[in-house]
Amino acid sequence: MLGNVRIQIYKDGKFLQILSFSSLNTGSFSWFIPYSLEIKIFEYTDLSVSAYSGYFEQEKGIKLD
Repeated sequence: MLGNVRIQIYKDGKFLQILSFSSLNTGSFSWFIPYSLEIKIFEYTDLSVSAYSGYFEQEKGIKLD
């Protein structure tokens, strides 16, 4: 995916929230992870193009950069 992407988080395949409506696709994005999640990334101009991450979790309060 080139250009901008939309980043959403899911738990067990259920939508939780949008982390970013439009972010430059740099390959990284920082935020706090409260529990085990998966991420779904969408191409900004064509929301039918998307991909899921695998599940991951992080201890509360640790920021990913």
